[in-house]
Amino acid sequence: MKLLLTALTIIILASANPVFAFFGSSSKKLTVNYPAVSNISRKNIFYCDSLLRAYILGNSPTNVGGDFKGIQADIAKGTDKFTIQINDSKTLSFTTGASIETGVAALYGSAKYAILRNDASELAAISLERLPSDSILTTLVINKKTGLAVWSKTRPASSLFYDNPSGEFHYLVCR
Repeated sequence: MKLLLTALTIIILASANPVFAFFGSSSKKLTVNYPAVSNISRKNIFYCDSLLRAYILGNSPTNVGGDFKGIQADIAKGTDKFTIQINDSKTLSFTTGASIETGVAALYGSAKYAILRNDASELAAISLERLPSDSILTTLVINKKTGLAVWSKTRPASSLFYDNPSGEFHYLVCR
């Protein structure tokens, strides 16, 4: 009887609560194999591969730019590569493969991040780049026990074409 009441409670909550409904929704999922992981706590330079990446972009119906109106997400297997170098106790350098391929890294160098935490188990860093039209906030968190990481890049307005916040997210394996 107790099991039946629990099951009914979950069904009622799931139908009335978006948090519970999310788990049963028709959202699209992409899964990649769990990578070989290793402890990277003694390293100061990390070479990372993107396993999954996602882009989320908003464009209002009244904006004249952009090729769509609304909020759009795109998720795919990651293809980019990243290099992270700890410079000192307060900063690290971050370079994407895309910035090297396009020549941006050669012109401007690597992005500099402020280290918020760096110990044997984790590395957390942040960068805020102020542009004339908006700002770009990037974050990096690495589980140094496994080498798995998440890098994000967010901004309040995406570009000259899109007028709302956007985000780029990568799930990485670092060695």
